[in-house]
Amino acid sequence: MGIDENKLYEAFRREADIPPELQQRLGRTYEQLRQLGRTGWENPTPHKTTSRWIKTLLVAAVIMSLLTVTAFAVGVHTGFIKSAFGTGVSSREGYERVDVDPDLAENLIGEYIAQVGTVVELGDFTFTIDSAVMDQNGLACIRYTVENPNGLEAKDIYYAERGEFPPYTLVYETEQGQILSDETLEDETLRSETRRTFVAYISPFAPVAADEGLVMVITLWLDAETAGPAAQVSIPAEAKVGALTFTGGNLRASVSPIGIEIGMPDAEAILPQEGAQADPASPVPTPDISYNLKINELRIVYTDGSEYVVIDGGSYNASKGSAHDKTLRFVFNRLVDTDSIETLVINGVQLSK
Repeated sequence: MGIDENKLYEAFRREADIPPELQQRLGRTYEQLRQLGRTGWENPTPHKTTSRWIKTLLVAAVIMSLLTVTAFAVGVHTGFIKSAFGTGVSSREGYERVDVDPDLAENLIGEYIAQVGTVVELGDFTFTIDSAVMDQNGLACIRYTVENPNGLEAKDIYYAERGEFPPYTLVYETEQGQILSDETLEDETLRSETRRTFVAYISPFAPVAADEGLVMVITLWLDAETAGPAAQVSIPAEAKVGALTFTGGNLRASVSPIGIEIGMPDAEAILPQEGAQADPASPVPTPDISYNLKINELRIVYTDGSEYVVIDGGSYNASKGSAHDKTLRFVFNRLVDTDSIETLVINGVQLSK
């Protein structure tokens, strides 16, 4: 089959569902080869052979460009995906991490992963916030590294009564100031004496606006009561992972590849005990009324019959959960292909699309 150079050239000029950088590279490659054929370049082969050679080289260049760019994109995200949703974070009793398929993961959330790349230096510590992803329900995870040339203790619990205090703290809030609930886990496969890699799983207490990003606040501590240097890192909401809605009984769930939001309108009210006060150390005010949002069972059943057991008996395969008003939110510890979900099962109730 012959190749129409003009049509091929126009195809490169049209917008396509590929990254702009790749479009530019393909356009430049083709134009360079066209110009090469028009110059007085000495070539011992006949014109037709030269034209065929140029076309062959062009096709090879296009294929190599596609493979290179695709592999590069997957490679950039693979580390983050393995840490956040694969086996980078170790399993423990009742909490099972599973291998992640990098190609499937890329298809599910690749275009929504922000390559933050912010570096913050505070004292002897260097914090590098490399990647983040957030869904439309406000659930998010952020991977970052901490480095200190003097070494890092692999200890996460500190005791004020013993005079121990954390060398630094990180808290999260929305751009509008909503304090966010978070859980931080370490990717121990990347640990060294001077460097540690963490993933912060974030679950809001209230809905997050569609265009709202996150703010990461880093603070060094000079002692148990004295804060030292601090910095703020802005993580904008350029794009958020979409979610599908499932309903059943009086329950409503919004499921994205990274987490789930469950509305329980019939939850029973729990009145606080008379004279009860909020923990003064808690950034979240105690509501006048709370609700019984107990989940005994949360399973995702796929069309092929397999299941992802999030909560059931001794299993708790969520990296972070939060409850507020009549809504529960969980960040998964693995990625979910929402298009392959058949039903959700929540406390014995089946929910479908």
